[in-house]
Amino acid sequence: MMKKTIAFLISLSFCIISMPAYNADYKISAECVVENGFEYDISSDFAEIVSCSDDSENIVIPDSINGVPVKAIADNAFGECTNLVTVTIPDSIEYITGNVFSGCTNLASIEVSENNAAYSCADGMLFNKDKTELIAVPSQISEAVLPDGLLAIKELAFNNCSEITEITVPKSVENIEMYAFQGCVNLENIKISDNISYVGSHAFSDTLWYKNLPDGVIYIGKIAYSYKGEMPENTEIILDEDTKSISAWAFSKQENLKNITIPESVERIENNAFFCCYGLENADIPQNVTDIGADAFKFCSSLKKINIPQSVENIGDYAFANCTSLSEIDFPDSAVYIGKTIFDNTVWLENQPDGMVYTGKIAYGYKGEMPENTHIDIEEGTKGIACCAFENCENLTGITFPQSLEYIGGSSFVFCNGLTSVNIPSGVDYIGNMAFFACSSLKSVSIPENMKTIQEKAFYQCDSLENVYYSGTEEKWNCIKVAAYNENLLNCAIHYAESSLEKGDATCDGIIDVRDVTMVNQYVVQLTDMTEQGLLNADVIADGTVDIKDLGQIKKYIIKQISEF
Repeated sequence: MMKKTIAFLISLSFCIISMPAYNADYKISAECVVENGFEYDISSDFAEIVSCSDDSENIVIPDSINGVPVKAIADNAFGECTNLVTVTIPDSIEYITGNVFSGCTNLASIEVSENNAAYSCADGMLFNKDKTELIAVPSQISEAVLPDGLLAIKELAFNNCSEITEITVPKSVENIEMYAFQGCVNLENIKISDNISYVGSHAFSDTLWYKNLPDGVIYIGKIAYSYKGEMPENTEIILDEDTKSISAWAFSKQENLKNITIPESVERIENNAFFCCYGLENADIPQNVTDIGADAFKFCSSLKKINIPQSVENIGDYAFANCTSLSEIDFPDSAVYIGKTIFDNTVWLENQPDGMVYTGKIAYGYKGEMPENTHIDIEEGTKGIACCAFENCENLTGITFPQSLEYIGGSSFVFCNGLTSVNIPSGVDYIGNMAFFACSSLKSVSIPENMKTIQEKAFYQCDSLENVYYSGTEEKWNCIKVAAYNENLLNCAIHYAESSLEKGDATCDGIIDVRDVTMVNQYVVQLTDMTEQGLLNADVIADGTVDIKDLGQIKKYIIKQISEF
């Protein structure tokens, strides 16, 4: 299950889309240069076009500037090029935002160098290299034939294509992003198969096709896309039995919606689906739903009870926040990934006693004022740490995770300045973005061999971090996907399993027994010294010192109260 969960998180959206690699770090040291109508941000290794003031009808984008390759085109970079008719993209370009040609009202054709490794073109339209994603369509195109094998129509792809009157979406297309057909005011005939799995908000709202539909629930394929028209008071809606998902913003701000019956066929409830449905009293979530999007039920102030089934794997940020009447929550015991403060400002949370709060098998957070020098032992059986669970808990000086733990959510320990060491158990394979952000006293961290993904800024501004104890080999360490801004983690001393580190073996004799307890005890009371390797082995807490806490853990291991450090 966690593999699917991680895929969801990395995508940062319910609609998973690939794009060329793009290094955002360059802006820290970028130099602004204006030349031949282009404004560039230039770093040491590549340049980005941020704007263009050239009023020519035909523009050929240069492949380099001052000897630096031009690799990126920023959002709305050509927004003021109203005379532009054709544009040619060189082979050096690796990253283009979908909105790059917004405002080019006379654009008729986009051409791409055949040698470009990231992008391609067909019939004047811009695609990714293998034509699985449609990125931009010139506004002067009146007919668009989309290729079989296309998987996604990107955000604003058909922006202001007012000449188009009909479109056939291939059966291969799975995702249509938000505002995909914005400004297509004459688009009247649309053919879409039932294979579509995601339609973003306002994707068709400007079209004649949408305007000609009758009021009520609008379906696109098997997706409940939106509610059109004015909803009567105390409305009760029963969705079609074969509905697969509820689109983002589908029923948002429908204050007169009282009840909705969601069929068992539904698998996803997208972001903001019922946002600000103040009158919504009942919304039973069926047994096949896997994802509940960010803000999905936020501000549903009449909602009193919610049942979250075992099938749910991801709950987005603030999904049930500000549901001020919500007092009863039936939560599963699975490893649900929980976003930021999903139950904040609910009666349920208000009724929880101060201290650790759990939702099923997830550590939701710490409620109330935390005493100084607090050490928390997370309950055995806990499978995840929710996003922002211990955010700003400056009095937290230690935490013990159970062996049952599978993930540590984003921002879960951000600004926990009292933490000096963290021992991550063997079952954890994912650490969320900014998980230990600005833990300024953190000196050491133990990372298991099972680790697969460490997200962006997970250890950013951990300026005291000195040692990483990794239970695998250097080769396996190099296979971990470590995202940007984790230099504090990567630049400190990394101790691999192959370095003969044997936790608990203070005597370095290859056996962990009472002799190791005696050695550590004598060292703690300053009756003996230990070898450098012995000190590394004895530091089972991995906080950079050997003390009574390590002694206690070694004793527990010998008498089999714990099976590993």
